[in-house]
Amino acid sequence: MWLPVLVFLGTALVYCATVSRLPSWDAETANLASWHIGRTGNPDLPLSDYPNLMSDASRAQWLVKNADGDDMIGRAPGVIAASVPAYWLLGGSDFSVLPGSLSAAVLSAAAMTWLFVLLSRLAGRRTALAATLVVAFTTPVWSVAADAMWPHTVTLLGVVGMAAAARADRWWWVGFWGGVAATGRLHVALVCLVLALGCAVHRRQWRPVLQAGSAGAAWIGLISVWTHWMYGRWDPTSAYDTNQFTDYAAGHRVDLVNLLGFFVSPHRGLFLWSPVILVLLPALVRAWRTLPDWSRWLCLGGLTYLLVQGLLNRFSGGFFFYGYRLQLEAVLCATPALVLSWSRAGRVARALLVPLVIVQGALIIPGSLTDLYTPEIDSWTTNGLWYWLQRRPAAIVGLVLASGFATALAARIVSGRAASPVDGVPARVESRS
Repeated sequence: MWLPVLVFLGTALVYCATVSRLPSWDAETANLASWHIGRTGNPDLPLSDYPNLMSDASRAQWLVKNADGDDMIGRAPGVIAASVPAYWLLGGSDFSVLPGSLSAAVLSAAAMTWLFVLLSRLAGRRTALAATLVVAFTTPVWSVAADAMWPHTVTLLGVVGMAAAARADRWWWVGFWGGVAATGRLHVALVCLVLALGCAVHRRQWRPVLQAGSAGAAWIGLISVWTHWMYGRWDPTSAYDTNQFTDYAAGHRVDLVNLLGFFVSPHRGLFLWSPVILVLLPALVRAWRTLPDWSRWLCLGGLTYLLVQGLLNRFSGGFFFYGYRLQLEAVLCATPALVLSWSRAGRVARALLVPLVIVQGALIIPGSLTDLYTPEIDSWTTNGLWYWLQRRPAAIVGLVLASGFATALAARIVSGRAASPVDGVPARVESRS
């Protein structure tokens, strides 16, 4: 019982100590709405009082019209609501992003702790601790979700909740946590749909899809209540200007280059920032048929979400953040399956795993400790770390070396003298296959 508490306290301490004081407009505008609601209980924020926001060139990304035609901050319900308690407790008469950023740090730490508990039940504590540390501190979970109140702060908690509930065969709770995830990004509901429907078909029983679907539908109703209160419309998509997504989809159809960008772009590519996933893919393929069905369908749900994301939006995800962000949900969805697949990893994967974890730490930690944001640069010709290395070579080299050393030390402590960092996985693989 004490180890999950230590995981939460340690992760929360690191996350809280490194939150951004100058996040993107996406996060700052969500925080501004949270602050106003926390102070007044009223969603009608007079944006004319904030000329810097209204004159910013990127305002179309977060500005929507309510039913009366007034300008409103357009952020997903969960992204605004998640910080309201902190602003009610800590927010003063002057706005600050700090309560919102601290809320993101605590929620992300809670998600990582829950991930540790889930993986402990699947593969043992040492494996769970190693995998959780890799996800929490060598991926953009730290540099994005825990850095400021992004949609991913909410969706990642929902994804872990869906995974834990599916493992326990509690489908009402799968739908509940799928609904929580949908308050951060509405189309993350696809993950819940694929997970529940896939397991229902595989098991030849309708309970998963009926229970998860009912709970998820209730959440869509609650989201509609929020958008009616906030924007005067019952449409659950009212928090965003959906025209930008439909226009992108109509103009690009199936853009293979955009889809490839999610994986191999130097600036935002998943495999460039998280090469551990790439080296574990062969093991995942070999172990696929033996994995619990819920872990397979969760993984496929994350991939489906990512593909739909690629049809609706450019892979780069904008700017003013470090690493990638649109792939985070898919990474969390794949984590249980990847961990359970380790027993089928070959000699090359086993030899490369720890060195690649060290590389990930060296890449991610510098941008998590400091705000190494970049302007809107070409995601195919440069990289966020390289951008800053050219401008602050001594400081960045020092950060990279120190980050790599810290990651190597942590890997040594966690794995101990064991020949393999994962013990007992085959014996702990459980549930339906």
